[in-house]
Amino acid sequence: MIESVRKTITSLALLRVTSTYLRRNYIESFVPFIATLIRKKGYETIKTVQVCEDFKKEFGLIIPFYPMVTILNQTKEKGVITYSKQRGEFIPDKDKVTEYDFTDISQQQERKQEKIINQFIAFSKEEYSVDLDKVEAESAFLSYLKQYDLDILFASQERSVLPEVTPSQRNHFLFSSFMRQAYNSEPEVFKFLVDIAMGHVLASILLYDFKVKQTKSKLNNLNLYFDTTFIFRLLGVESEERELVYTEFLKGLNNQGANFFLFKHTYDEIMGILDGCLEWIGRIDYDPSMANPALLYFIEKGYTKDDVQRFILNIDDHLGEHEITIIDSPDPDKHRRYQIGEEKLHDFIVSTYSQSNPAFQPKEKESTIQKDIQSISAINRLRGGRTPVKIKKLKHAFITTNTSLAYANRRFEISEKGDYFYLPACLTDVFLGTLLWLQSPTQFGVVNEKKVIADCYAALQPDEILMKKFVSEVERLKQKGRVSEEDY
Repeated sequence: MIESVRKTITSLALLRVTSTYLRRNYIESFVPFIATLIRKKGYETIKTVQVCEDFKKEFGLIIPFYPMVTILNQTKEKGVITYSKQRGEFIPDKDKVTEYDFTDISQQQERKQEKIINQFIAFSKEEYSVDLDKVEAESAFLSYLKQYDLDILFASQERSVLPEVTPSQRNHFLFSSFMRQAYNSEPEVFKFLVDIAMGHVLASILLYDFKVKQTKSKLNNLNLYFDTTFIFRLLGVESEERELVYTEFLKGLNNQGANFFLFKHTYDEIMGILDGCLEWIGRIDYDPSMANPALLYFIEKGYTKDDVQRFILNIDDHLGEHEITIIDSPDPDKHRRYQIGEEKLHDFIVSTYSQSNPAFQPKEKESTIQKDIQSISAINRLRGGRTPVKIKKLKHAFITTNTSLAYANRRFEISEKGDYFYLPACLTDVFLGTLLWLQSPTQFGVVNEKKVIADCYAALQPDEILMKKFVSEVERLKQKGRVSEEDY
């Protein structure tokens, strides 16, 4: 197990290194892996199935058959393998194999990785008195990466490129804390960790390669409609780190010519949430485990009712600064031909939420679910039945931070239209950012780095389960007379 996990981490770091030097086409980043594999295995001929199996054993990454065909075709274009008409198969070119072999670089990355894993183990011991062995430390890293698989792969039927690891919330917290510490005081360590995270993105998006077509064109015809949480993050409600990420993200999109919108029903939902916050500010009987992120933010910042009122009054100005236009959704009576089965989509959403969260309560989230359905339904009417594959043909998309919503919508679309690939009506912000990063690595690469640290800060916040346990314990202490009414 430890050998497999170690190989995976090293390979992700190497993938980022090769992509830095081979910018023209990110598939080229995999060519040195094939060359190194050919040298180590001594292939006389290239058999795709065998390469898939050996790639997994040698590099710890799971590359399915068809994406591997894409890599081998790119390897042929670089001259590392050639097609023999006489033999009717691909054979290696030994000189080119030697040219692309990255064994020396791999050993350098392994040494760097070993050093950083030891630092993580020491950090966990010194800061939290937790003893981790190397298996736990390296698995914590992979577990941290795997939680973002669905953000990227929600629209694909392929599984993760990463091997299975046993998740641990404790170790996830430790690793997030370690990354935050590295960001603040050890930039070289943080850069290495970011490189591995970006390597994971590159390896994952490969699963779309034969479907998603890259483009260098501007995005003047791209209209993006954001969900409530996206807007709250843009306004700094969840954290300053995330506000910076989403601000930079919109700047990059704006520079590419994209247009930004907010459906009127989403705007009304945002204002309704903020009005609800006004009712709870200043009250001591609120339940933090039931509070929305906006209320928690206001309370943490010590906002008064007047402060929240000013925040509400400034919403329109903030949206204007980001060039976000509030619009009505298209009239369903005028677009009946493109109306989707909203009840069926509702069932898919409830089913998906229930599977991913055993504590999910449909009635509590019904209003939010209906607003999201309104948005997805509106996008389908705006698309007029089109199923775009390229970003430049996308035209309209609902951008959400909710991976489960995007996944539920994709399942719904497959049930309605069949399992062929196109860009769905509902995309995650991570997926869109990844596609744009491949298109403009320099411009959107900075956003990805900032997102890594923002996610680390978010991971250090107490989750809903922990908050409920905290509230329950405080209630118990009050009932036993262990704390005063004021302390309660």
